[in-house]
Amino acid sequence: KIQHVKGNNSLALFYYLKGLKLDVKNYLYYNPNLAIAKIYQQMGQPDSSIFFAKQSLEIGLENGFYSSIKDASIFLSGIYEKNDLEKSLAYSKMAIAYNDSLLNLGKATAFQTTFELDEQIRQKELEDAKIESQNRIRMNAFLGSTFTLLVIGFFLYRNSRIKQKAKQN
Repeated sequence: KIQHVKGNNSLALFYYLKGLKLDVKNYLYYNPNLAIAKIYQQMGQPDSSIFFAKQSLEIGLENGFYSSIKDASIFLSGIYEKNDLEKSLAYSKMAIAYNDSLLNLGKATAFQTTFELDEQIRQKELEDAKIESQNRIRMNAFLGSTFTLLVIGFFLYRNSRIKQKAKQN
């Protein structure tokens, strides 16, 4: 990728092709295939560009990567735009369909996230209310126990004073 950015297309192509030979999972080949297709397009080799762009699209379709499918479709639509308007239109429609799906998926995810956040807030408020209620019960029990002990202490002190006065008389 660095070599491609620097403009060293032949070296970038070498590294991308070498990367494709590695034994890695198929879905990781999406980006290198599309990058190779773009390099071949810059080099004026449309057949090779189409081959690798279709590989990229196929990988996206196999793995259900909507954004990958959209990107590869847009690229293929651009390639076919000058030579084959039917194919260009077909790839454009595919890109639009997957872009719409991405947008709908994003909206659904945003709605679900909002719903989950609201539910988490509600659960937190319920927990806080429960803890506050338990603390209030504990405080009332403590105050009740303290008052009871004070009353008992008062009566014991009063009885003790009465007995002392009775003994003195």
